[in-house]
Amino acid sequence: MKCDYRMREDRITDEEGIQHTVYGVEAWSKNELVRSVPDVFFDRALAEHYIGLFNSLDLRLCHLDDVIEDVL
Repeated sequence: MKCDYRMREDRITDEEGIQHTVYGVEAWSKNELVRSVPDVFFDRALAEHYIGLFNSLDLRLCHLDDVIEDVL
């Protein structure tokens, strides 16, 4: 499935009550959200870099989980 990958941004609260912004990956196909993976990156620039790679390499959705595991 051909997807367009986009960054998602969420706020989480750690066990000490401190809020952090985290970034995830959304996969879109034909203007429909088909997969969303929250809380993958803490660094926005790193998230943008990898999502740019996913798009430029036409990453297939079936490989997304493996690629995220490798990134982590």
